[in-house]
Amino acid sequence: MTLFISIRLPDEIQQYVQTIHNLLPKQHSTFVLSKQYHITLKFLGDVDKEKLEQIKTRLSSIFLKPFTLHLAPIGYFPDTQKIRVIWLGVEPQKEVGQLHEELEKILKDLFTKDERWHPHITLARVKTIQNKKLFANMMQQIQIEPKVFTVHEFVLMESKLENGKYNHYEIEKYKVNGSS
Repeated sequence: MTLFISIRLPDEIQQYVQTIHNLLPKQHSTFVLSKQYHITLKFLGDVDKEKLEQIKTRLSSIFLKPFTLHLAPIGYFPDTQKIRVIWLGVEPQKEVGQLHEELEKILKDLFTKDERWHPHITLARVKTIQNKKLFANMMQQIQIEPKVFTVHEFVLMESKLENGKYNHYEIEKYKVNGSS
């Protein structure tokens, strides 16, 4: 099973992100659009059932206080010259970064460290862009409201490819204060 650890977004933030998603300039590009918005804290990849139990036990030991995030401007991976992913930022990065580092620490002997992790909400994976300059100009017109939300939990998720699309399913929730 393919697993990852994420922060689910509250419904009102999900709805706002969908609004932003709808503003993407689709007439000048080809996307695989995301509909299951979340902040990935750590991608685990393929995991067997034995390892799954170790992961669950370790995740239940994390202790951090709830923290607040707000939405930030749109960005791109890897960069604006070769856009493969369009994402929405979140700030401040300190607390979410601490949660990410805690996950890295407790899982370090099971998974490799993700040195390039950057907190974000994926809006779309880009297949093609016909006119990069026009696309960039259109993207700059999208204004992001710094909507605020509180993180009370993180979730161990399974990703399954079904009918050509990845769907995400919750395996277990963990309160940020350490109780699952």
